[in-house]
Amino acid sequence: VVVEVVLVVDVVLLLVVVVVGATSGSPSPDPEPTRTPITTSTASAPRSADRTRRDIGPMLPPSRSPSALGRPSFYDRQVDTHEQLSPIEARVLGALIEKAGTTPDNYPLSTNALVAACNQSTNRDPVVDYSEREVDQVMMELRQRGFARTLSGTGHRVPKHRHVVDEALGLDGEALAVLAVLLLRGPQTRNEITTRTERYDGGPEGDAARVDAALDRLAARPEPLIVRLERRPGEREPRVDQLWAQSEVGLPAAAAPAETSIAPPVTAPEPVAGTDRLTELESQIAALTARIGRLETELGLDD
Repeated sequence: VVVEVVLVVDVVLLLVVVVVGATSGSPSPDPEPTRTPITTSTASAPRSADRTRRDIGPMLPPSRSPSALGRPSFYDRQVDTHEQLSPIEARVLGALIEKAGTTPDNYPLSTNALVAACNQSTNRDPVVDYSEREVDQVMMELRQRGFARTLSGTGHRVPKHRHVVDEALGLDGEALAVLAVLLLRGPQTRNEITTRTERYDGGPEGDAARVDAALDRLAARPEPLIVRLERRPGEREPRVDQLWAQSEVGLPAAAAPAETSIAPPVTAPEPVAGTDRLTELESQIAALTARIGRLETELGLDD
């Protein structure tokens, strides 16, 4: 009987040890993760500036992007000032520069406003009639060349265009105004340039000496942007022309042939009668004098 009681006690103790060990070695259940409620707020943080106001560049799929093709991307391109502008590129840039300097409150320009600025009949030579499609195409080319930008996003219901010629070429306000009037109106005298740049914000302000200084800076560049032309017969003063854009016939403006007038052939004057003619006149005068004398005698007026 005693042996049986001992065995029962040993079994009970063994069961207690097994239960206690199992309880102490089992991992505790993971606490339920706390969930942070997602709240939406109408006053969310604004988007980055490049999202709200960004420059529009060429949009290509990744497989056809310039970087994937081993060519520099749109933003890595260097500004090429050696290649001349086409006539329509010159008109678009000239119009943007003019409106930025004369009507800054209405600048940058929408496509409609830019087309109107290009085609206006005043302060333009020659007067043109470009379409919106042509202007949009030229703006894409100018963006690729680094001379213009198109803004879109918050604050702009439609894309707006602006130039960056001053940044691309390193021009100050006075030189920029002089270049603009030359792009828009062709060769002009210094006095005409002085008058036409007077309204530009940051321009020469009607000071002929400052216009001359701006012309000197434009002509002294490694790639000159203007040239002083020789005075032609009948002109009161020499004119200045720009070298950055092509003329309407596809030649550089200063290289376009000047209007030439063909002088009529010089013919020798008819020989004037000499002594024979003079003798004849003297005879006529003598005859008239004699007739007058006879009339005076007949009328009794010879006293």
